[in-house]
Amino acid sequence: MRAVEGLSVLVTGGGSGIGEGVARNLCRSGARVTISGRRRDKIEAVAKALGPNCRAVVGDVARTEDRKHMIEEAVAHGGGLNALVNNAGNMYRAPITEAREDEILALFQTNVVAAMMLTGLAVPHLEKRGGAVIFLGSVHTLRAYPGRGTGAVTEGANGTGRATPVPGTPNAARPQIRSRR
Repeated sequence: MRAVEGLSVLVTGGGSGIGEGVARNLCRSGARVTISGRRRDKIEAVAKALGPNCRAVVGDVARTEDRKHMIEEAVAHGGGLNALVNNAGNMYRAPITEAREDEILALFQTNVVAAMMLTGLAVPHLEKRGGAVIFLGSVHTLRAYPGRGTGAVTEGANGTGRATPVPGTPNAARPQIRSRR
């Protein structure tokens, strides 16, 4: 396992919930963390609370230009990129009998396609440092909740909770990150 201190990590959806918790723990362990999210007030408040090891980038992972900007800012803030934590996502709450195709497609665009496109942008930087990609999600992939099945399917589609090795890196078989503190 690798120590976290000094690593550069991009955490999407870092303005609240799981993403905020990941960013907080990484910063506490000495990582250079860049958080992204759509809500400026949330992202900037978290970055301010976490201090100089955290940089806020306002943007939507579903937008191509925003994804490029997230990677650029993370590389600038951390001097490169060691890890990408794909945490941003939306939830569609409706019984499957009432689901609308356009809303399901939009959910897949944000939760699966956008995360994969961001990962593609990150790989050239991750390869330089033997980095990893982590896809996070919620408990919905493990337990059925009424009206939330569609969101659970998107989390399962992106391999939620697994670290994805970056081809050609020393961590290709089993990427791991740990804290020294």
